[in-house]
Amino acid sequence: MAVFAKMTEISKGSPFQASVIFEYVPLTKVNSVPISATTFRRQLSPNVLASLQWDGGAPERTGEAKSLIAELEDVFVRGQDGLSDSDKLGYTNYGHDVEIPVGHIAHPSLAQVAARSQLAFGANYPRLRDLKKKYDPDSVFNRWYPIAPAT
Repeated sequence: MAVFAKMTEISKGSPFQASVIFEYVPLTKVNSVPISATTFRRQLSPNVLASLQWDGGAPERTGEAKSLIAELEDVFVRGQDGLSDSDKLGYTNYGHDVEIPVGHIAHPSLAQVAARSQLAFGANYPRLRDLKKKYDPDSVFNRWYPIAPAT
């Protein structure tokens, strides 16, 4: 109910149209494989995708839209006990990139990008750094959630 109320608040009398997609995909089989045997950290909770649309002729509204989405994200996680910061980040294939780091800072530092990548991969991050050192020491593959090779 709180999500619907926030979406209504955002959409009513503003240039934004809010939409939310709840993915109810059975995750039991996906989570039957140990997390340490995979790259990405997983959880049993469903994915949620929030989106705002507005007139494409108004790119200056991007900052305002990011702020509103952050407020909507807060409504989603409010009252959900036990969510780690990684869980709150969610499924990283949903439009995240290094231009939108944790805290919605416009120009992230390398430390902020690394922190975001650590959140995305959770306990698997140290192992991935070792693999990166072996297979991609020059960081050719360095988009979205770049992993620094182990030293």
